[in-house]
Amino acid sequence: MMKLSTMKTIVDTVDEEWNSSFGEEIAGLWGYDEGTVKYFRSSANFIFIFRREGEDCYLRFNHSDERDKDSIEEEIKFLNYLNGETSNVVQPIKSKKNNYIESVKTDLGEYYAVVFKGLKGKQYEIEDIDTEQYYIWGKALGNLHKHINTIPNDTTIKRNSWKDHLNFVEDNLPEEEILAKKELKEVKRWIDSLEITDEKYGLIHFDFELDNLRWENNKINILDFDYCSYCWYVADVAFALRDIFEDNIDLTNTNFKEFIKGYESEFKLDKKLLNELSWFMRFHNLFTFTKLTRSIDILDSPEVPSWLLGLKKKLIGVVDNYRNSFRKSLET
Repeated sequence: MMKLSTMKTIVDTVDEEWNSSFGEEIAGLWGYDEGTVKYFRSSANFIFIFRREGEDCYLRFNHSDERDKDSIEEEIKFLNYLNGETSNVVQPIKSKKNNYIESVKTDLGEYYAVVFKGLKGKQYEIEDIDTEQYYIWGKALGNLHKHINTIPNDTTIKRNSWKDHLNFVEDNLPEEEILAKKELKEVKRWIDSLEITDEKYGLIHFDFELDNLRWENNKINILDFDYCSYCWYVADVAFALRDIFEDNIDLTNTNFKEFIKGYESEFKLDKKLLNELSWFMRFHNLFTFTKLTRSIDILDSPEVPSWLLGLKKKLIGVVDNYRNSFRKSLET
């Protein structure tokens, strides 16, 4: 999640019909069909949708304070490798200047922008899918890890790892977050005990939830690799299924078992690490908590629009829930 103040800066340029001259300025570096650039959403990134020669495209950009260009370049390198191996991964598009990434300096700051081809397929919510689809979902993740695991040794992709994520937590946790700091200490102790091998560990998507997948019948197309990082493959299972793990982790759950069965039809999973799912969730919760506390950087005032105050209130509620989860974890 980006800082709310950063979000406000760009959303203020959007009118009631979702048009934005700022969005059009950046999309223009790739070229677009007249009148098609529309604001879509803001969260970790700003997303605009447009059409180019009749085809759907997605513009993604971030303030330079939120992302560094080198990291985006490595993400594009990773995606281009995957696109050479499989047909179900989002494809980056070069700009008119033949660049995958454009640095845009404006009166509102410097932004890094990329554009992707639109993916075909339907997005599902967790309550919409059945047991058979859990199998397909797991199979898609296993297939992705299979391709990642065969990246040639001479193809180096520089991405953050779990160490960088924990360093981010340590550097950005406010001093008053005593429970989170205790949780960080426990998570560090646990994660340092894990074994790193080529079979268990590599690049993971990090956010293989349903909102980053598009279903074409039994084929799943994958987008949103901006948080891909080095971690244990099992972590991707935990993060993908975090909605069904909200209350407790049940390894006997039928849908979970089908997901794992589908995964293992493509790639071998270290079953022992499944017993660590609750710890991977604690790691993820701590990282997300820190990102959210960093994002809430606006004060209540008459100048702040109601939609932003509503979002702030919602995020504060989520942050409070994470604090409660830290308390429960530390008590057990």
